[in-house]
Amino acid sequence: MRPRRLMRGAALAGGAALGAAALAPLVDLLTLLLIALLRSHSQDPPVLLPEGAFALPRTRAEAPTHPGVVTVDIGPEGLWLDGFRLGPASALTRGAGRLDLLYAPLLQRSKGPLVLRADAAVPWSSLERALLTAREAGFVEVELVAERAGSL
Repeated sequence: MRPRRLMRGAALAGGAALGAAALAPLVDLLTLLLIALLRSHSQDPPVLLPEGAFALPRTRAEAPTHPGVVTVDIGPEGLWLDGFRLGPASALTRGAGRLDLLYAPLLQRSKGPLVLRADAAVPWSSLERALLTAREAGFVEVELVAERAGSL
């Protein structure tokens, strides 16, 4: 009895055609690769911190952020709005009340949710001024972000 061939006329270097038995391990391997890629994919955008030594305070609760939110980052080296540096950290300690450095750019943003991320070493007075500035710029929904303890 003559063996059946998967691809007739297409011969390999040795003269034998690629058989169905040779394709089974390849299909299994591609299936496993596809499953691994799908499991590693996430719908959430990656967290990009503006400074290398940026340490968020730790918490046990986690609330995912939504696309289109305005993000304010306060670190020991400066102030950022949606990933763009607005100024040095010394601007946070000068004066009292509203942060004029942050106020003007916040007025130009849509008034959706605002996420405020601050380094653990940033004093509360700086966070308080940023919260006041966000409120005066018209933001009603403001979230303070802390690092989830389980992510360490």
